[in-house]
Order: sequence, then C-alpha cells, then structure tokens
Amino acid sequence: MINRGLVRKAFREIWPTTVLLGLVLFCFEALVSYVLPVYHTQLSDSLMQIEFLRQFISAMLGAKLTDQLSPTTFLALAWVHPVILALVWAHAVVVCTRVPAGEIDRGTIDVLLGWPISRWELFASETVVTLFSGLVVMAAMVAGNMLGSSADPDVDIGLRPRVMIVCNLYCLYLAVC
Repeated sequence: MINRGLVRKAFREIWPTTVLLGLVLFCFEALVSYVLPVYHTQLSDSLMQIEFLRQFISAMLGAKLTDQLSPTTFLALAWVHPVILALVWAHAVVVCTRVPAGEIDRGTIDVLLGWPISRWELFASETVVTLFSGLVVMAAMVAGNMLGSSADPDVDIGLRPRVMIVCNLYCLYLAVC
C-alpha cells in the first residue's frame, strides 16, 4: 500500500536534488555528446598514441579498441564518462539515504515512525518516489544526449540504442540504491 501523504512529502524533499542533478547531467551529456564526436579526428590521432588512455577508454567501453576510433565510439563515451556515472550514483545515494539516515540526522525519525502507518507503507512510498526520480534523471540524460548528438546527423545512433543504454544505466542506478 502506498501512502499519498508520504509520497508528497518525499517528492517535496527530493525534487530540488533531482532537478539540479538532472540539469547538470543534461548539460554535461549534451556537451560531451557534441564535443567528442565533432572533434573525433583530432582526438583520435592524439589519443591513440598514449597507451594508458587507450587502455582506459577500452576499459570504460568494455571492448577492445581498433587503431582508428569512429565518431560513434566517442558518442558511446558520453554514457560511460566517470563524471556522468558519479553524478548518477550521487543522486542514488542522496535519494536513498534520506530515510532513515537523513531523518535520524535531522532528528525527525521519531516523528516519522510515530505516524499511524506501517513500515511497509513507508518503504513502498519512498521506493515509488525514488524510482520516479531516477527515471526523471535518466530522461534528462537521454534528452541531453539527443540534443548534443543532433549537431552531426551522421553520428546519431537512434532512439533504440539509447533506450537500451539507459535501461542498463537505470539498472545500475537501482543497484546503487
């Protein structure tokens, strides 16, 4: 059972964090997905000479790199960039540690647990808001990626691969939660 009052309370507490991190992820995703494919020839020539960066990019993508990196390879880097992953994880940690750790820290856990609701209602209500806020963050990332990659129509990968990537990233978000 979901308690509407708890959902509203959780939403009021979560929305500033979700909007802020969603905007940051939108901007960063748009910037990275625009810059990397557009300048792929210059970046590819210089990056392929440094073995450490070659191995680092190969580890991030989970695939062995060829001698020449394509623009779509650089577009894929926009989804596995360490800043992107850190911001997604930061959102998961901030949202998921509100109850009970945040309530204990604020000294309001006794008020929250004193309400005439079950622990299951509290858990279900908080989980619904957490899942929804994660979807909002993921949608902001997709929108930013689509905006950034729209500069070069030859590089655009389409919606289906983006949805698959976001589903995997959302599963990672849920694992962090």
